[in-house]
Amino acid sequence: MESRCLKCKGVLFKKVLLDDKGHTAIDMTTPAKLEREENDNFFRCQSCGAKNIVINAGGSDGLPQIRIVRFEDKG
Repeated sequence: MESRCLKCKGVLFKKVLLDDKGHTAIDMTTPAKLEREENDNFFRCQSCGAKNIVINAGGSDGLPQIRIVRFEDKG
């Protein structure tokens, strides 16, 4: 399972399945780094440089999760 850049569809990071309920986590062998600038948290795409902005969201089961909501071109 992979999370992909909203701009170019490059791989941002791989995910691993935690349990049989579908909960996932970022694979720690993936070189993904959550960055912060001003009010945005984001993963920068290694392929195109776009910032993939994330928000903290709660799942239906109450567990924390992040969601990629938009991208911004590098600049």
